[in-house]
Amino acid sequence: MKRNAAIVVALIVALVAANHLSRAADPDAKPIPPALDQAAGEFWSRWEGVKPSDAIRRAAPTPDDERAWEEIGQRADDFQAHSGGRCLGHGELARKSLGDNMEYVSYFALYDPTPMRVHLLFYRAKDVWRVISIHVDFEPIRWLEEAAESQLPTPPQTGNP
Repeated sequence: MKRNAAIVVALIVALVAANHLSRAADPDAKPIPPALDQAAGEFWSRWEGVKPSDAIRRAAPTPDDERAWEEIGQRADDFQAHSGGRCLGHGELARKSLGDNMEYVSYFALYDPTPMRVHLLFYRAKDVWRVISIHVDFEPIRWLEEAAESQLPTPPQTGNP
């Protein structure tokens, strides 16, 4: 079990490093808006507090979203309770700009013995970035499968004359 957890953590660290290297190698990459990083920082400071559900509840843009996201918060709290305590930190896995006013960011939340993946969709109508969608993934085995699939070479295309 420890070996599998070590493999998962090593894979996540490698993915994060590759993401940062690819971003540094792309001179045309859009700069990350400082206000977006501030919004993400506030979210994670709450998440890494006592209960992740507090971060999820406070990130909800409307009362309807707050009620809809309540189950996600409860599942995150349960994961934390069964993972030996508070979140040990977080790291960015992937980021994709979806235009000037929308940004998808995937993170991992560090827990002992296994991390959790958190997907956030940020939106800015005016000057304030808000989380408008959240998904929490508790299955590290799925990450291994996705990483393996992304590393597979694409088959050559053959055309029919």
